[in-house]
Amino acid sequence: MPPRRQLFTYIPLVHIKPIVCPRCGEKARAVWHSPLPAGLKGEMRTFECAHCGKEMKMIVEETEPQATGAI
Repeated sequence: MPPRRQLFTYIPLVHIKPIVCPRCGEKARAVWHSPLPAGLKGEMRTFECAHCGKEMKMIVEETEPQATGAI
């Protein structure tokens, strides 16, 4: 039986970089993230601007970790 692939890797919200709010140009910070439905690789991230309150959703593709050669 093949090993089970981990479906979701927890990333603390403080490690997700803020994006620029399209409405006011201020920083919008991540307030939520969740895995996509089965069969899709990635996660849905929700950002909220502290200045104007606009909420934005972004789908982020899952990428495979790069081999560094470090042991």
